[in-house]
Amino acid sequence: MNYRDANPLPLATQLMPQIEVVNTGSTPIDLAGVTVRYWFTEDGNSALKYTCTYAAGGCGSITATFAQTGGHNADHYLQLQLSGTLAPGASTGLIQQQINKANISIFDQTNDYSYGANMATQPWTHITAYSNGHLIWGSEP
Repeated sequence: MNYRDANPLPLATQLMPQIEVVNTGSTPIDLAGVTVRYWFTEDGNSALKYTCTYAAGGCGSITATFAQTGGHNADHYLQLQLSGTLAPGASTGLIQQQINKANISIFDQTNDYSYGANMATQPWTHITAYSNGHLIWGSEP
């Protein structure tokens, strides 16, 4: 699981995590059973909006949902449900996306569990991945 933040400003009106799923194994992965979570704080009380701006497999291959949680430095997570098959050694490419609030208020990314400021695309264990509901990558807050 690789991560890069396309909007590394600590205070921002939109979160822009870029996430890449990589198959490091020797067999194909059916992505239908794979979910990925980006953990963050809402910093207020406004409806959250998700936009996929680019995905190599097409934004239609991704279903995004938000959920509330009680984790440290994360009262919400964005969950991505993927589709397709990932061959051994292949990746999804960076999934480029945005999280906004309906009222366009500020997020304070410094208190977000998954936020990594000024990171080049690299493995990041603060983003979690699950296979059929079982944690297979990262550490939950």
